Amino acid sequence: MKSIFSIVLLFSFSFTQAQKHLFLRVYDLSGSKIAKGEFISASDSSLTLKNGKNITIPYNNIGNIKTGRTIGHYVWKSAFPLAVTNAITTSIVTNNYPTSQTRNYWGGESALIGGVSGAAVGFIICWIDGKLKGVTPLEINGDMAQWQKTRAALNKLVQAKP
Repeated sequence: MKSIFSIVLLFSFSFTQAQKHLFLRVYDLSGSKIAKGEFISASDSSLTLKNGKNITIPYNNIGNIKTGRTIGHYVWKSAFPLAVTNAITTSIVTNNYPTSQTRNYWGGESALIGGVSGAAVGFIICWIDGKLKGVTPLEINGDMAQWQKTRAALNKLVQAKP
């Protein structure tokens, strides 16, 4: 049982590490989100993102850019698969290997216990992971000089991605 839990825990870490593209959220001068997506390119005058289709945003419409995703995204992408995997694993293990410690749970009970515990563990792991990754805000406010600095920073971030 401990080895199965260890394997499930290992898979939960792999879900959070699967993202390889630079994800950006773009806000206008008033602070409203105007676009989000994967970074494609940054020219002298615009930023191009991909979110199903290519979106080009002129630099003078950009107030700030935030790199990375929200903590809620990490929780959803990692805690949910961990809860499902843990529910299935717990149900199989408690039904196939009943002991005095597992109490002969019926499949639904053990799946519920496994799912809730998997979701709780996944939530805690992802919340910590999301807090450690943090979000890097890049201020532009429609200024050409700030855009040039931001453009260089974005190119540096893309090159640093594995």
